[in-house]
Amino acid sequence: MYKRQFQTGLSQYKSQEALYKAGLAQYQSAAEALNAKQAEYDAGLAQYQSGQATLRNKQTEYQAGQAQLAQAKQQIADGQAQLDQAQATLNDKKTEYEKQKKDAETKIKNGQADIQKAKEEVAGLSVSTYRVYTRRTFPGADEYTTTGNRAYGISAVGNAFPIVLYLVAALVTVTTMTRFVSEERTNAGVLKALGYRNQDVVKKFVVYGLVSSLLGTVMGSLLGTYFLPYILGKTIFKTSTYPDLRLEFYWEISCLLYTSPSPRD
Repeated sequence: MYKRQFQTGLSQYKSQEALYKAGLAQYQSAAEALNAKQAEYDAGLAQYQSGQATLRNKQTEYQAGQAQLAQAKQQIADGQAQLDQAQATLNDKKTEYEKQKKDAETKIKNGQADIQKAKEEVAGLSVSTYRVYTRRTFPGADEYTTTGNRAYGISAVGNAFPIVLYLVAALVTVTTMTRFVSEERTNAGVLKALGYRNQDVVKKFVVYGLVSSLLGTVMGSLLGTYFLPYILGKTIFKTSTYPDLRLEFYWEISCLLYTSPSPRD
């Protein structure tokens, strides 16, 4: 009896074990299938995410392409406007060219006629003769010769006149100083009697002579350099047309005049 129960239990155990192994095999097969599906799901998810990124990139590229397309359309419109403007300018230039061409053709024809006329006039001209004149032999150059003679005469007088004036000034100066000394002789004696030295008495005559000499020299040099030549030039060349007289001050002659011994000395 116990053996039969054992056999029955063993049979049931083996039957359950077989069912277990079959279920385990199904479980393992299902687990493997699940893993395969999980792998496929992961691969599909990765492809989906990659597709989403690609879609976003394509959308960005599409938007950039739309912006470039709009910019290109604007450039085309601007280019067309510039082309229309250039065409209008070209038409205006063509019209102006046609107008100026007609004017130029008319001027060319008139110029050719003038050239032909000038050639005919040149052909009818005779050989010219030339004469060479100097300033003295040129017809109507009497004024030049007269001016040269005047300048030569003034130069000769200018070389001799200062000597005469210097001698006259020396004579007048000697006479004046002699008379001054004679008139002041009494005053000089009074000064000596009052105790003044000879240098003090002589200083009066020296200062008088020096001041009058310097004043006369300065006024004479200025008047002789500027006033007298101006009057002579205006008088002599009154009927002639010449540039304005250029009056220059000669420092060398003036310094020699200032440093030369005065007749009063």
